[in-house]
Amino acid sequence: MIDYGIICQTPKELTAVLVNLDERLDIDYRKSSVDWNHYTFGRIGRHKVVISPLPVDYTTDAILASVAVLMNRAFRVKQMIYIGTADSMGLPKLGDVVVATSLVRCETGHIEDIRPDVLAQFKEFKMNADVTAMVEGIPGKLKNEMAQKQYKRPEEGKIQLFFGPVGISSMEVPGAECRNEWKKYDLMAIGTLGFGLVETRVSCLIVQGICSPAKADEWKAYAASSAAVVALKFIAGN
Repeated sequence: MIDYGIICQTPKELTAVLVNLDERLDIDYRKSSVDWNHYTFGRIGRHKVVISPLPVDYTTDAILASVAVLMNRAFRVKQMIYIGTADSMGLPKLGDVVVATSLVRCETGHIEDIRPDVLAQFKEFKMNADVTAMVEGIPGKLKNEMAQKQYKRPEEGKIQLFFGPVGISSMEVPGAECRNEWKKYDLMAIGTLGFGLVETRVSCLIVQGICSPAKADEWKAYAASSAAVVALKFIAGN
């Protein structure tokens, strides 16, 4: 039985997950002819996990929903975790991690709450020095020199964990006017994906590393890896 399904927004999150698995697993299963997901299997602590990235250049909520539905149909996982990046709406700093307590569709105000029983498990998770150490250890596990530089933290600091509403917008980079308007939702962060997973009604968590679009070149890989490691540490502790 596979306990957790992990969906990665980009190859950056996927890389951070794969290099931190306790073990890669070779699981024999019959893949449906209509299942276009690319699965990798592994073990984190005592849990078996299945991992799939979103297709490159096809990162929409409809695609996220399809990946989640296909994964759940194939493996009936206990819980899904979506790992991605988002921009801070105030308190979280670059490289920090936000776990969504709800998703807000910014343009319409529609809200979907994350199941309280699922969130309760994560709120027992305690951040410690191991999280930062694991993230900062990722460059040393990569063979490519350019990748090593991408995953290195651009400046000193510790990763902090936040819980709160995350806004989802169809705009890749919302302007100042929109961001000011959306402050009424008390958002911790704003991203582009998440509703596709929540609306499938699969038990899920949304974990986002903080990265400003203006500083994506320096921070994207680190933010992706901080979200990935927090998710993995949560799984390992359950």
